Amino acid sequence: IDGLTCTSVAVNLDLKDLEFASYIDGRVGYFEGIYSSTNDNEAANKDVVDEVWCRKEGSESSVGFDVIIKADYKKRVFTTIAASATMGADGATTQQQYQPLVVDRIFDDMDRVRYRTDGFELEIRQRSFNKQTGLMEGDLRYRLNGMDTDMRINCRLGGELDVMIPRN
Repeated sequence: IDGLTCTSVAVNLDLKDLEFASYIDGRVGYFEGIYSSTNDNEAANKDVVDEVWCRKEGSESSVGFDVIIKADYKKRVFTTIAASATMGADGATTQQQYQPLVVDRIFDDMDRVRYRTDGFELEIRQRSFNKQTGLMEGDLRYRLNGMDTDMRINCRLGGELDVMIPRN
């Protein structure tokens, strides 16, 4: 949609600009946008949207991770949907789905948003916005198999947070 005229504009998408969730089904990123396919249960509840999607691509030496923050704006409830994969010494990938967690959404200032509960904290910084990719940097801390893990992760914002993305 053209922002000035509110008319539809045909756009050719380059597949290299699309990013697909590796560990959570149905999520596609295009620059800062989050797009998801919906099932009947999700379609029935229009108050719940993907507010944040963060991911880190895995390698032989690291954990790949996808995390979605689902926002129910009517109830003001924020829930994590997370999954990861690890590569074993034999090259086999082991995927893990995590139990959804209800998290608190905290604005420390206009530049940062945090989601936090026991064993999980995600902080996203607006000042890290990259115009070329549409991504922001986040720091994720979570407890995996009884151990605390920290990682830098790339994030997209949607829902109410979409207005946080600088437009200049």
